Amino acid sequence: VAVTKDFQGSPHTDSSDTTFQYLVSLGSFSEGGQLCMESEIASEIMVIDTHNKMVRADGRFAHWVRGHGGGDRFSLAYFCTNPACSMQQTMAHYSDFRPAREISSCIAGASGRV
Repeated sequence: VAVTKDFQGSPHTDSSDTTFQYLVSLGSFSEGGQLCMESEIASEIMVIDTHNKMVRADGRFAHWVRGHGGGDRFSLAYFCTNPACSMQQTMAHYSDFRPAREISSCIAGASGRV
């Protein structure tokens, strides 16, 4: 897990990743801060809003974070570098990904409260 505050990244790839990532940005920022990624066709750039939204993307494709304004920006990136979890690199952004709605009930069941 990577946790950052006010990160603005230049184009790069996460070469140690072995599969896709789950990403979200949080905070009071009101402008910018989007994740930009090269699509499967390198000449196409996707601009992905991660503000208060969990997304699934593959950091092995070139990507960066736009500058932001209007407050703090925190980001969480859940990634895997374990070769046992390796998946073929096929899609830069999984636009049909939706987090499970049951997650809060799972947390409540595990701890007895939400």
